[in-house]
Amino acid sequence: MRAARRLADELNARWTAIYVETPNHTRLSQDEKSRVARTLQLAETLGGQVTTKLGRSMPETVLAYARKHNMTKIIVGKPIRPRWYELLRGSVVDQLIARAGRLTYT
Repeated sequence: MRAARRLADELNARWTAIYVETPNHTRLSQDEKSRVARTLQLAETLGGQVTTKLGRSMPETVLAYARKHNMTKIIVGKPIRPRWYELLRGSVVDQLIARAGRLTYT
């Protein structure tokens, strides 16, 4: 969130934190749900707009939102997972990059 705010400040731009609630959201533990809530609250505290979207796929939902709102940059935190996990299952970040087209990603 802080990196997004710094970039937005440098560009004199507004910024939005998007949380995509997928069907897997129901599987999150209470601690994980609390962490999501704290992170979104931090975004608001830092001056970002916060939105939650329902979607089956995080990459598709984020990209649809970004295109609809003429956003040009997406900043994503990559989860820490073993490399073998990403080789077998892929990563959401890689999916975003592959589908982003002309959007810039950081």
